[in-house]
Amino acid sequence: MSIELKKGVRLSVVPTEKFKTIRILFRFQAPLQKEIIAKRTLLSSLLETNCATYPTQTQMSARLAELYGASFSTYVSRKGKQHWFDISVNMVNGSYLHEENLFEEVIEFVKEAIFSPNIKNGAFDEATFLREKENLMQYIHSTREDKQYYASLRLNELFFEDCPVQSLPSFGTVSLLDEETAQSIAEYYQTMLQTDLLDIVVMGDISEEKVRAAMETLPFVDRESAALPIFYEGEKTKNIIKEQIDSEPINQSRLALAYSIPYRYGAKEYAALQVFNGIFGSYPHSKLFQTVREKQSMAYSIQSSFDSFRGIMSVSAGIASKNRDKAIKSIHACFDEMVAGTISKSEIEKTKEMIKNSYLQGLDRPGALIEMAFMEELMPEQYKSPEVWQELISAVSLEEIKEVAKNIKLACVYFLEGSMEED
Repeated sequence: MSIELKKGVRLSVVPTEKFKTIRILFRFQAPLQKEIIAKRTLLSSLLETNCATYPTQTQMSARLAELYGASFSTYVSRKGKQHWFDISVNMVNGSYLHEENLFEEVIEFVKEAIFSPNIKNGAFDEATFLREKENLMQYIHSTREDKQYYASLRLNELFFEDCPVQSLPSFGTVSLLDEETAQSIAEYYQTMLQTDLLDIVVMGDISEEKVRAAMETLPFVDRESAALPIFYEGEKTKNIIKEQIDSEPINQSRLALAYSIPYRYGAKEYAALQVFNGIFGSYPHSKLFQTVREKQSMAYSIQSSFDSFRGIMSVSAGIASKNRDKAIKSIHACFDEMVAGTISKSEIEKTKEMIKNSYLQGLDRPGALIEMAFMEELMPEQYKSPEVWQELISAVSLEEIKEVAKNIKLACVYFLEGSMEED
């Protein structure tokens, strides 16, 4: 059960004695819009590296070192129709150090970092702003060199042609970033701080009363508290399969396929979708890996993944250009086996065990646990406890896998041809 600190500001405390650390997540949630993506990314860099009290990154780091090596980081991400701005804090539990006020001291640091940024006369410090903007520019340019990532962006552009904002990277683009100034980011900072829905999750061996008392010192204000839509539904699947081919001077071609999936996180078919994806292309024993890569030697790498918040499943492969048509045909054949139910019992059981083992390993990671706590708060109707989730995975049948496969439709094929490949 969450605590409403202010209207639209919720606090959840997750007690656990598994760790000697305390982890804190501040998640600002806003509707995904093209105009805000670059602003939020640049703002995350500015808040992470300095503030009015600690105007240099060196000074911020020194203060964190004094707080027994606490960490303070920011990052942005997209989840369906929402854009998330996260502030993550990790600290040693003060009770193990006989420093009973350490939590309050860390929250005081967070207060200064969030509410006292390095802003003067309505603009962020110009030198700091220009440095962080240039760093982000260089990072965005560098992603262009990751050809697998670039192919996935191009595939997204094809798939989300009717909703371009869904095809954008969660951190923005050079053209969007180029428009921002030290003043525009300062103005947006105020907007985000006052209007974003905010969830605060604290996990560790600490009492709810202590956490609440410390968090109530943060001067958040009321904001609109209505839940934001999160699932992107898109238009109905069309019969036309979109295709695009680009060529670049690289020595390995990239093949990417996008499928439309009608199932969303928490749906009754969600467990079957996970098992389907595991058998189809997510694991080393999957059909794509064993057939296209191992048996036929047509791919250097191949895997499938899905995003149930946006309704897309993708297959990505590194191949030789000459194998393009054969690889596509082989991928189709693997998919047809899924639809026909040509799946052995051992494939199903091995996949279920790998899914459950991966999930159970996550229960030993603070980051995974805090995400689970957040999802339980955000989507209580869709969220499943670890026990229930494992039961659902175990219960998935061959017929359910086949039914899921029948409703997944190929939508796009993108090929980045390497013009420097050797024959």
